[in-house]
Amino acid sequence: MQNINIIITEPETIFSAGLKMLLQQSGKYNITADCVSRIQAVTPLPGTIFIILWTEKDEQVLMKTIAGLRHTGRHLPVLIITLFRIRNEHIQQIIALGNTAIASAAISGRELHNYIEQLHNGSQWLLSRDIQETLLEQLLRHGTAKNAAASDLFSAKEKKIIALAQRGCNIIRTAKTLNLSPNTVASYRSKMLKKAGVHSMAELLEKYNDSG
Repeated sequence: MQNINIIITEPETIFSAGLKMLLQQSGKYNITADCVSRIQAVTPLPGTIFIILWTEKDEQVLMKTIAGLRHTGRHLPVLIITLFRIRNEHIQQIIALGNTAIASAAISGRELHNYIEQLHNGSQWLLSRDIQETLLEQLLRHGTAKNAAASDLFSAKEKKIIALAQRGCNIIRTAKTLNLSPNTVASYRSKMLKKAGVHSMAELLEKYNDSG
């Protein structure tokens, strides 16, 4: 397979030096590291993946950085590795851009290579498990506050499936996010439809959202 081009932002940190060394050990990548302003001044090669190492707390700057790289790179994939928690509303905005991934600084080498490969192959969005859990908890709290009666009908696992369905996740994406098999998710969905007395997930979501 042809090497993947990687551009890392903010090269002058111990964090980025460690990441660059980890990537170089695999021998799979052509790696460039530079500051954001200089990266935005050139046109990257097709097939390039941007890696943003986010070490600040100002999320507005992060969103502007992503927008700038996307404009420069004509919507090339972006992997964000962050030292700080990103607020859920910004996570959802980043996901909506497509072809993006967000991971905490605790990401393992295996996960890092997996995310790069999936982005290179066209995955629309990826979140590390700790960020998934944080986002799901927020979505579930919102749904429970809005709809306590329907929320009581479903188990904790079923509520997570509903939260993901509200984000537009199909069975395969839901299975991957919750670390379940697609058949298990399909079985959960079937039982949930019977509980709610409806015939489709669209009906279930409508009932779940409206009965509060």
